Amino acid sequence: MSSLKGIFIVVLLFSCTSNASNGFIDNSDGTVSDVISGLMWQKAKPAAPLTFLAATQACEDITLGGYLNWRLPEVKELLSIVDYKRSDPAINTIFFPGTSGNYWMQSSDYGALKRRVFHSAYGRVSELIEAGNPYYEGALNYRCVRFVSSF
Repeated sequence: MSSLKGIFIVVLLFSCTSNASNGFIDNSDGTVSDVISGLMWQKAKPAAPLTFLAATQACEDITLGGYLNWRLPEVKELLSIVDYKRSDPAINTIFFPGTSGNYWMQSSDYGALKRRVFHSAYGRVSELIEAGNPYYEGALNYRCVRFVSSF
């Protein structure tokens, strides 16, 4: 009996780490927790796309799930929820509904905040640093994130 219990635990651990969608928990308060990365995500994208600066401010101002410390995700954070076995969108729509389209992200390369865009169709990232780029001041989707030390 104890050997079966050990096998069950190994199978459970393997299934949670082998597929990113198995590491998500819907908190039933408008948030989704990723127990693998330690991040908590805004479940649904906001109704209206915003410019980068407006999206950054909206994340800083939002109260969701009783928490105030929300922000735009860094590149590696948003890429942590990409499922490359899926396409259009390359993110689990059960936990993250309405994920199609392009999303704002940020990166702090060498201390300078840079705007980036996540293309949800295939999980690609573009860097936007020049004002002449049509996305630079355009309105895009966004999804806020916060770090949680443990679940």
